[in-house]
Amino acid sequence: MSRLVNIALPLPIKDLFTYKIPDDDYYANIIGMRVFVPFGKQYLTGVVVEFVTDEMNLEVKPIIELLDEKRLFSDTMLKFTKWISEYYFCSWGEVLKSAMPPNFNLSYIKKIQIERQPTNAELDELHMKAPKRARMLRLLMNSKGNITVTQLQKEFDIKNISPQLEALIQKGFIRIIGEMEKQIEVKVSAAKLNRAILSDEEKLNEIFNKLEKSAPKQSQILSYLILEAESGRNEIICTEITKQYKTTQSSINALKEKDLISIVKVPKPDKVDLNINLADDESNFLLNEEQEKAYNEIAEYVAQNIFSGHLLYGITGSGKTLVYVKLIQDVLNSGRRVLYLLPEISLTPQIVDRIKNFFGNNVAVLHSNMTDNERNKIFTQILNDEYQIVLGVRSAVFSQINNLGLIIVDEEHDASYKQNNPSPRYNARDAAIVRAKMENCSVLLGSATPSLESSQNVINGNLKLHQLTSRADNASLPEIQIVDMRQERKEKINIKSFSSVLLEKIIDRLNKQEGIILFQNRRGFAPQLYCPDCGNVPMCKNCDIALTYHKKADKLVCHYCGYVIPAIKICNVCGSSDVNEIGAGTEKIEEELKSILAAKGYNPSIARFDRDTTSRKNASRRIMYQFINGDIDILVGTQMLSKGIDVGRVTLVGIINADMHLFFPDFRSNERTYQILTQVSGRAGRKGNKKGEVVIQTSNPSAYAIKYAAESNFNKFLKNELNIRKSVNYPPFTRLTKIEFQSKEFEEVQKAAFDFANLLPKNVKGMVYIGPVNPSIIRINNMFRQFIYIKSNKEYDKSNGILNRVLLNTYKTYTEKSNKINVKINIDIDSYQNM
Repeated sequence: MSRLVNIALPLPIKDLFTYKIPDDDYYANIIGMRVFVPFGKQYLTGVVVEFVTDEMNLEVKPIIELLDEKRLFSDTMLKFTKWISEYYFCSWGEVLKSAMPPNFNLSYIKKIQIERQPTNAELDELHMKAPKRARMLRLLMNSKGNITVTQLQKEFDIKNISPQLEALIQKGFIRIIGEMEKQIEVKVSAAKLNRAILSDEEKLNEIFNKLEKSAPKQSQILSYLILEAESGRNEIICTEITKQYKTTQSSINALKEKDLISIVKVPKPDKVDLNINLADDESNFLLNEEQEKAYNEIAEYVAQNIFSGHLLYGITGSGKTLVYVKLIQDVLNSGRRVLYLLPEISLTPQIVDRIKNFFGNNVAVLHSNMTDNERNKIFTQILNDEYQIVLGVRSAVFSQINNLGLIIVDEEHDASYKQNNPSPRYNARDAAIVRAKMENCSVLLGSATPSLESSQNVINGNLKLHQLTSRADNASLPEIQIVDMRQERKEKINIKSFSSVLLEKIIDRLNKQEGIILFQNRRGFAPQLYCPDCGNVPMCKNCDIALTYHKKADKLVCHYCGYVIPAIKICNVCGSSDVNEIGAGTEKIEEELKSILAAKGYNPSIARFDRDTTSRKNASRRIMYQFINGDIDILVGTQMLSKGIDVGRVTLVGIINADMHLFFPDFRSNERTYQILTQVSGRAGRKGNKKGEVVIQTSNPSAYAIKYAAESNFNKFLKNELNIRKSVNYPPFTRLTKIEFQSKEFEEVQKAAFDFANLLPKNVKGMVYIGPVNPSIIRINNMFRQFIYIKSNKEYDKSNGILNRVLLNTYKTYTEKSNKINVKINIDIDSYQNM
């Protein structure tokens, strides 16, 4: 006898798939566990989501293997992930896959083994008739059964290798076996001391005397290995040794040849976080009157263990984090757990340190720089209730935390909470609210620049508003000065990208030895190179976008697909040597400032804080440590500077070009401009003893987003922006859905988009269609693109059900009528990326 279950597979197919399991007590609690199943010609890891009653005597395949002994997904998490799949129009399996570490999604590999060795005559005959097949066979004979079909296909660059393999099978030379791909443990070389040399002290002294004369590096390494062995470390990673003693692997190999050590393979250790704490000691903190009021208001709801939604609007430096900490303490004391979301943890090490200072080893930290081994380990520890707090980026919303008492979404306005690619294209802020409802706990959103969506939710009564209107530590908001760069250029008093006002204030702060932050939201040296003689701009070969010039690397880089070529000094079209740099990125701002200040007799330490300088683990932590301690005088960076930086010595912030976001072809451009100017400005003067100043350089001083940011007037900005959005029927009053079509052929993608548009139902109340339209960048990574937008009014479609049915029916009809298998369709609900 057997039973049937429905399984969600990691495929872009919304259906569930039915399989049979043995009618055995071992499988009685299989819901929420992983299984390995056959699917067509492949094998996949899926999650069992429900039992099925077999009323039709279905002929279904059995599962191959049950992979778990304990549930990975509780009933609540299954309900939550199902909601994600329905709301964001993707498959349940795709959501469940993204809720697990990558290595939990096992695959099936086909290995090729030699069945019998060919005779010399057979090999000669094969070389004559099918030389490629003969080369394959020789490679397989040498591989000893360790080559997969995929590897062989890549080796010989053949799209369809099946006929070649089938011919070798028919001759009886090979066979193909399938097996589950095992998690491969990455190993590295390590030096291990030969302990026998320690037994003869006289001989050991003789060895050291010889080495000190002929090979001092080897002597140092051997001494180090002996000391480490005595303290219990028997195997030392070779790269650790070469780095510490500034030598090469040859020094270690020489010790091996002398039989003093052996070289062994050991598991690659997890990367260790830099042991630098960036947070102040706040162990004796007291809430001020305003913080206490906000805390008491929220705590009353949190204690009830029922759903409640809150928005904590606090100006920059108002002490929102301390309110979070007090609430977390209450939740932990009640025996419940906390999920704390941040936009980008690797860029906000100070906040991580602050939370860890309060709660120590109770905090699990999830971020994008973790290795697969680290992800697996921490996933299992959270599942086993080993942590009381999970602190993580957007994907942490899927953490398998039991007994949740509070979810915090810090910097809730940040666009990085929205996943744009791949599916599921969810917004972690909105998902956190839904999860809190399902978990019967409170959710707290926090920001100095709340999103319009959250602000409208306050107006509608969906969120309760709590406010912090003054800075903590007796600090005041910085004085903000707008500088009209048109006037500066007209009077010729600016120097390159810097106004006379900003330069004067930079020099003043250098004299006072105070910290300076300069904001330019564009990395690289220049957004593009330009030949004035022929008008040529070097373009990406894969995308319809200019290549960005990175001077230090001397490369032209595409920030969309990663294409890189050497920088050109001579125009590759007309041969002119007059190639100009257009625009300025952080690299150019740094170079210009060094040159300007050197001419005035100053030589400050200037560092960049952008994707190029912080991509390595601990890089952002190291830069911030140097900046806090005054080893770096000026920090030049992108919007990463707006995320959680709290440095008391910073008294000046300069915004090089405030107009950069204003003219993006995006209805959120004013909102993003206001948010980023306010957040970056808020880095200045955060301690009471030092007044902060901000200089905003702009060619559009009357733009309301810039004006209200300079006035620190969120309420006026909000009222103005909401009126505009309502008049043009844009979020937060509607849901904006983007349907993206991609193909390698422009005509094909254009026709597919028009065919789909023609199938959309007409006259659906509260629904407006736009397009098909060309995006700002038509081709990315050799894929041409077309967009259709749907604006659905929330008054008529409160839960997204009408939109979902429209999409489902249209998509189904389109796939039935269309044979455009080369056109990919991505559906993005509540779209944030519209270029």
